[in-house]
Amino acid sequence: MVEVSLNCMVVGGGTPFSIDIDAGKKVDHLKKKIKKEKEYLFPADELQLYRVDGLAQDEDEQIVYNGITIDMPNCSLVDFGGSTKKLAALSLISECFEEADVNIRWKIHVLVVVPEGAVSATSSTLAGDDALLQKMEEAMERQFKKQKKRKCIAFSDISTAKLNKVINGLNVIVVSGKEPYRRRAKQVRGFEWDPSLRDDQQIAEYSQYLRGHLNATLQQTGLCLLDATQYPGVLAIEDVRFEFDLHGTTDVLVLHDLGDDMAENVRYLNGLRLVMELKKDLTAEYSKKENQALAELIAANVKTPDQSPVVLLTDLRQKWVFL
Repeated sequence: MVEVSLNCMVVGGGTPFSIDIDAGKKVDHLKKKIKKEKEYLFPADELQLYRVDGLAQDEDEQIVYNGITIDMPNCSLVDFGGSTKKLAALSLISECFEEADVNIRWKIHVLVVVPEGAVSATSSTLAGDDALLQKMEEAMERQFKKQKKRKCIAFSDISTAKLNKVINGLNVIVVSGKEPYRRRAKQVRGFEWDPSLRDDQQIAEYSQYLRGHLNATLQQTGLCLLDATQYPGVLAIEDVRFEFDLHGTTDVLVLHDLGDDMAENVRYLNGLRLVMELKKDLTAEYSKKENQALAELIAANVKTPDQSPVVLLTDLRQKWVFL
């Protein structure tokens, strides 16, 4: 079988770690590897493992859940709601994770829940009183940093009031324009959204659809389509001109094709031309989705002021809104 690398994270912990394991092995083998890696002093079968969706580490080593930076050391399993699924001990690794899942570089695949009061070999070497004092100091330091930290708002959660603060802070002028007349082009089949697909499967489907229609033209100009969901903080901005940070990513980017060097240089957004925000439905809560697209437009232009990138808000069927 093929060996896969799973990114794991202990609930209440602060640092992800990877475990390499044969896809033909069972989940209980994964538990044993995690116990060995973390030097736990209890039986491996006392570990509880959960598959999790929407959790990732960004390039600044921040933990991000559904586009929002979170304080992982202060989180519990319930904070991830319906995004988790418990992994049965006798399930095969290959049954629990699709190939597309394990190939997402920044994704956290497995949440690890340890028994209450459990310790590792390293933590057990601390003297009782000293260990308690150290934990109290660390907790106070985390709380102090949390209080000092600016509020972070995801693009998908930005309200009209917050968006106006960004617009006013950056002296942005928003003008509604009429679309210029264009000769009617040939009709293109709309994309079919399948509600039964998982997020990673849906991404693969619309990526194939877009490449089928755009790749030939983009390659002529040295551009390419990039799945931006693999880079959770690629459009994040911190600007003193407004009182909070904007964080998150979008669905697809059109930018310079750097070949094998793309992954290491995405954060620079070289030659960024287009930001695509894709929605299955643009009839419900349209103003909220438009706010998200406008925030992404502002962030993209702040990060690449010499490129003047455009944002496309679309359902890939009937509505195509260029900003």
